[in-house]
Amino acid sequence: MIDRKTAFKAAAVMIIASAAFSYGASAKQEPALLQPSSSWNLNYAEKNCRLMRTFGEGEDKVVFAIEQALPGDHFSVIVAGRPMRSLYLKPSPEDVQIQFGPFEDATDVTAVEGDLGEFKPAAIISMGKLGTLPSEAEDRPEGYVAPGPFDVIGRTFPDERAAQIEWFRIERRRRAVTLATGPMEKPIAALQKCMEDLVSTWGIDVAAHRELSRRVEPTNDPGNWIRSTDYPVSELWKGGQAIIKFRLTVNEEGLPVDCDVSGLTDSAEFAEISCARLKKRARFEPALDVNGEPITSVYLGTVRFQMP
Repeated sequence: MIDRKTAFKAAAVMIIASAAFSYGASAKQEPALLQPSSSWNLNYAEKNCRLMRTFGEGEDKVVFAIEQALPGDHFSVIVAGRPMRSLYLKPSPEDVQIQFGPFEDATDVTAVEGDLGEFKPAAIISMGKLGTLPSEAEDRPEGYVAPGPFDVIGRTFPDERAAQIEWFRIERRRRAVTLATGPMEKPIAALQKCMEDLVSTWGIDVAAHRELSRRVEPTNDPGNWIRSTDYPVSELWKGGQAIIKFRLTVNEEGLPVDCDVSGLTDSAEFAEISCARLKKRARFEPALDVNGEPITSVYLGTVRFQMP
């Protein structure tokens, strides 16, 4: 039986503003390229936008999903189906690589095992992107702060590079699953339109948020907003884990006045505790419009509740 104090100390909670195993040397297995078996499907949900497509047939069928609850270049990725067994994922975080090839670089990310309805197992990745972003490619000195204005709703990844994508690959321990996605500029443009429609329901001035002179900035440490001792007891005992996307509405005084979450793992307790602690502990400098006037805005982030 797990000692309660030990379990509380071991449980980890991380706020992301973004377990390796050793294995013997072996030849890398070149994966088969799974071809599309459906068209792209875009789901306009209440709290997120999900782009989905199936690849392969029969027992080799895989569901590929790109999901956004927050605007920008980053998104969640879910790859689910029998072929994912070859990656030997676990419910605890595992290091994997994803790549939108052939021209974009592979990216190191963290995945956890889950499922997507009847499609099992699934790799759930909370922070993916199409490739290196323009801001990441620039040689900037340490501590550099980009000048405004800031567009906190749009994307920066170039359409011409998205058009050159031919496939998506997820790889772990020299084993991989590769999906023949084809060019991604049109699917990503549709996802962006869905996100813009979603943002328009948040009660903020959308036009003003395309040219802020200052974004919402925390004045205290986000790492202390949610702590290990906030882990829900009932979830702790049963080994429950969650990835929560959160949106805080921050008023002109820098106070969080509303909270909304959308989870990659469903749990009302994780959602309730996340919002309660964020509203209690998070403090900010308010966003400023193009004229330097404080306006109501949003702060976006992710919380990961995980067992060791």
